[in-house]
Amino acid sequence: MKTRILTLIIAGILIESCCVEHLSSSNSQVHYAPVNSKNVEVYSTEKANRPYTVIGEVVASVDAMGDGRASVKYLKKEAAELGADGIVNLRLKIGSGVLANAVIASGTAVKFDELSHK
Repeated sequence: MKTRILTLIIAGILIESCCVEHLSSSNSQVHYAPVNSKNVEVYSTEKANRPYTVIGEVVASVDAMGDGRASVKYLKKEAAELGADGIVNLRLKIGSGVLANAVIASGTAVKFDELSHK
């Protein structure tokens, strides 16, 4: 009996300490070539420093052992795979689950208009 309880406790600790990432995005009618995620700009408001076209919504969820930086990193990765130059309206939320908590980052992936680069 003691071995079974100890096994359950160890399994629970391992599950809670794992980094779980979940990436999802909305489908867009227009497809863009992927970009480097390090170049994706992030804005906490709907306003960016130049005009843009909306690609879709992106969401990333990471284990809450740290802070929101990991979630934003994966959010930028997902946006980059969609070809986004930026993310506007960044939102961070702490989600609680049965086994672990997560920091959920979400936002709108955007492609900056070419005319604004000149």
